[in-house]
Amino acid sequence: MTVGVLEVLFVLFVVVLILGPRRIVDLGRALGCGVRDFKLEFGNRTAGNQRSPIGEDEEASGDRKPVTPKASDKGL
Repeated sequence: MTVGVLEVLFVLFVVVLILGPRRIVDLGRALGCGVRDFKLEFGNRTAGNQRSPIGEDEEASGDRKPVTPKASDKGL
């Protein structure tokens, strides 16, 4: 039992009718970005470059300024 060209076209047509062309483009873009990020992270880990997640480097180095409360926050 094989899937023919007509069946694939019919399924794609139904998907376009349900989701709409704009959502399909957004879904494809999000999926592509996710796959690209996964490949980049997986490649970095296998190459021995153990990078920390974003934000941990700044906290460890102490380059960030401490957060001071605003005057409007005191009344809460």
